[in-house]
Amino acid sequence: MRIPIPATTAVYDGDTIAVEVALLAVAECPHGHNIAFTVPDYEDLDYFQHKSTTWALAHANDCPGPTSATVESGR
Repeated sequence: MRIPIPATTAVYDGDTIAVEVALLAVAECPHGHNIAFTVPDYEDLDYFQHKSTTWALAHANDCPGPTSATVESGR
């Protein structure tokens, strides 16, 4: 699992600047399959990291492998 990376968006309304921070919880396998959750609040980060980890563990049991290798082997 990758460590969540904050993405920021600055909105300028003429007088002030509001900065929104979005956190992502991302899990991916070596073959490029992945899942990502946008974490709405920093306090929810643990919950979404748990969801990512649960997906990664389940995916490891039935990962079809690299899709390019599957296509290549069919030729």
